[in-house]
Amino acid sequence: ALVLQLMAETGKSISELVADIGGYYVEKTKFKADSMVAAKIIELAKEKFSNAQINTLDGCRFDFDDGWVHLRSSNTEPVMRLIVETKERGDAVKYIDAVTTIRRQVCGE
Repeated sequence: ALVLQLMAETGKSISELVADIGGYYVEKTKFKADSMVAAKIIELAKEKFSNAQINTLDGCRFDFDDGWVHLRSSNTEPVMRLIVETKERGDAVKYIDAVTTIRRQVCGE
């Protein structure tokens, strides 16, 4: 009912209202990492993203003004998952590149 009221008041369609709100860019990926490699990646990510608010309840989540990065090891396979959500795609790419650099450093690639 509130959405219909807003549409009536503004004369906008639902898609126009959604466009006004904006959205977020989300990227998910995973890469090989046993528990030792994953721990080292998280350790270096904490140094790299020291300006972020860090939450270690489930893996390691780094909160920034423009989005967040979440690194966690899988409980069922030797992989690490990386999820990034930002307001702009370019910011997500920046964080993904930073984690990729850390992973390459740890893995010697």
